[in-house]
Amino acid sequence: MIGKLGMLKKLGYRILGNGVAFLLLIVAQCAAVQAQDTQWRGPERDGKYHDTGLLKQWPEGDPELILKKEGLGNGYSTPILHNGMVYISGRRDSRDVVTKLDTKGNVKWETVCGNAWNQSFPETRSTPTIEDDRLYIMGGLGTVVCMEIESGDIIWKVNTHEEYGGEFHIWGMAESLLLTGDAVISSPVGNRTAVVALDKKDGSLLWETGKVMYEEKWYNKGSIIYADGLLYVYEEKRGHVGLVEPTPEGFRVISSFKIDGGSGPHWAHMSIYDKKLFIRHGEVLFVYDIAL
Repeated sequence: MIGKLGMLKKLGYRILGNGVAFLLLIVAQCAAVQAQDTQWRGPERDGKYHDTGLLKQWPEGDPELILKKEGLGNGYSTPILHNGMVYISGRRDSRDVVTKLDTKGNVKWETVCGNAWNQSFPETRSTPTIEDDRLYIMGGLGTVVCMEIESGDIIWKVNTHEEYGGEFHIWGMAESLLLTGDAVISSPVGNRTAVVALDKKDGSLLWETGKVMYEEKWYNKGSIIYADGLLYVYEEKRGHVGLVEPTPEGFRVISSFKIDGGSGPHWAHMSIYDKKLFIRHGEVLFVYDIAL
């Protein structure tokens, strides 16, 4: 999850050798990617769907149920529709599977895409990403798989955690793969690297971010945003806000202060509009003038 920074580990912030700014560049590039046919949270991965002519009010009780399909693999991933076919991932026993079915519920094929996460909440989380005639998905233990959507046959697979030194955290891998240009983007996140780009054709490595150069603690984990060459960090436990210079040499806090007011965890993300810093804590909104 980019907003929380995949680089944040436990109580520390982890900075890569190529610099945080490089990762931010990746995020910007991803935002500009042409929409895939079908993927997690819709065409632009922002939760916006382009259907129109929808009911403005549901009938008494609920909308008409036109399909209820039981017996699928268990999971938290999103079902997606592509060319009249439904693709959904789930966990069967110790394996993650992808199932293809038509809109009447008839199963066309089911393919194992890797070993499932085996600890806290082990059900499948990764939503398939489809482009042209291929489907891409990651298993709960880090295996990236490319398969044919017509047959379900596997074209290639790469265990990014084993090959690129990834680390598992409390819920294993909960990543839905991003496609851009000729690359499949994945984030194993470990001491060797945070993000890798695999070739869509065969899974070979196109590039990877640099190794972790240092790790420092600053109060607690939290959200992070970027503006005008600097990072703004907001730790979630006690509400410290920091202005940070992103360099590969160290985590240099230029300025910091502590939010005074509001209630509950400091989980709301900050925003910047019109040279003002907006911070929400519970029932209280704080707005700070940060113009030169």
